[in-house]
Amino acid sequence: MLFKRVSILFLLSAFFITMAYFLKYTLISLMAAFLLAYLALPVVQRLEKYKISRNWAVTAALVVGVLSLMGLLWALGPLLIKQMQLFFGELPGLIDNVLEYLKEKLPLSQFPAIEHLSKQDVASFVRGHAKDFLKDNINDGFGEFVLDVKTNLFILLQLVINVFLTPLLFYYVLENLESIYKEFKSWIPKSWK
Repeated sequence: MLFKRVSILFLLSAFFITMAYFLKYTLISLMAAFLLAYLALPVVQRLEKYKISRNWAVTAALVVGVLSLMGLLWALGPLLIKQMQLFFGELPGLIDNVLEYLKEKLPLSQFPAIEHLSKQDVASFVRGHAKDFLKDNINDGFGEFVLDVKTNLFILLQLVINVFLTPLLFYYVLENLESIYKEFKSWIPKSWK
């Protein structure tokens, strides 16, 4: 009897973990919608006290949230771009520091081929092996094209899910948050309350 319960529990766990893996982007959007709805609920409740209908209050919270996010990105966007440019400008120096650190800490005398490597040598080595890897694994230009299209379609799907699905879920969750809460609460056994 115990073996049967453990087996069923294991199979159900495996099923839910597999489904969570395949639905991870949708679940991320759903969790983001719940988090945003939880944060916006006091605003919606305050607007309802002023005799504004729940639909209009949720719409106002959504519009204010989207405009705030756009304003934040507009304000911080140039700063982030500048920081990325500075980082990539200092990256060769950082690579030199890492190489110097490795030369100090590792006994490179045992590896004479590595001792005299420069950044250009490392870069050409990586480029050469990357080309060999692509030649071995993608035999023709069509395979590379299909790989690029498949990757781009996957990125586009993620963008659609995150940009469009999250606000829709946010609106639905915020509009029905009390009924969702009551439904979840009804699932809890009375002995646990």
